[in-house]
Amino acid sequence: MKIKKKELRKGQAQLPINYPAPDVVCTFDYDREKDRVETICKRLAEVEESVRDDVLGKVPLYLKEITYRYIQTASAAAAAKKPQAKQSASAVAESNNAELSKEDEDALSMIYLKLSYGLFYNYWHSDKPLVQHATAEKIANLQHSIPNAQAADLFVKCFLKILVREWMKIDKWRLDKFMSLVRKFLHQVIRRLIAYKEGTKVWEESIDRVIFAIQYEVVMESAVGLTMHMCDLLLDELMKSGCNDDMFIKLADGVAIYAMRRGNFVEKRVLDFFVVPLTNGILDQQRDD
Repeated sequence: MKIKKKELRKGQAQLPINYPAPDVVCTFDYDREKDRVETICKRLAEVEESVRDDVLGKVPLYLKEITYRYIQTASAAAAAKKPQAKQSASAVAESNNAELSKEDEDALSMIYLKLSYGLFYNYWHSDKPLVQHATAEKIANLQHSIPNAQAADLFVKCFLKILVREWMKIDKWRLDKFMSLVRKFLHQVIRRLIAYKEGTKVWEESIDRVIFAIQYEVVMESAVGLTMHMCDLLLDELMKSGCNDDMFIKLADGVAIYAMRRGNFVEKRVLDFFVVPLTNGILDQQRDD
């Protein structure tokens, strides 16, 4: 019995039970996706608050969808072949170990950069304090919707690149709210790293990628104000997150201590807001013991 592909697509026929499962091929049309993400960015930067909130609520699903289509490993193919009920429970865990090819990473970065630009101006137009707080939380939590560690780190890198690029355009009336966004974003980065199993390859590589992103996109790009702000809040966010000693040492050395190489204001800020409070806390604990 012959079965036409058109009938399979329309659900008018199905393959026999013992028929081998077809190969899952991840196809991607960059031109079509570029137009799609540009449309999303335009709506993210709309003046109307209702339009901005509506499209911002759909961004997590978009990030999840586009990342799944880029994963071309055996684990992603196996997850795609599972029934929908099982896929929702186990697909994220399996895709965390998937590695993106260099071509996929380059294409994803272009999409993430465009999306980050739209997110920046979405937050730019948020005015009232409660709206700003809710919007900052949504933007900071977007990385959790990406079901792949490498892709999530790439999104962090792209978002930091846009922040650095647009930081000098922020006026004095909007500076405080963007500093609050940086705090919330960094906090969620640390929380996401904690969620990975300690000592695994995914955990170690993700920490290294985040450190490299901060070093390369923020510290090395002459973003002095943003660098000092991240050094100001790093110790506080590390303590609030409850991360383990290994992660604390890696992030402290890779971000705060590394930033001291800039010298001048950055070095003094790290000493005043990271090194001195840390050493004072250690001395106080030793006195209590």
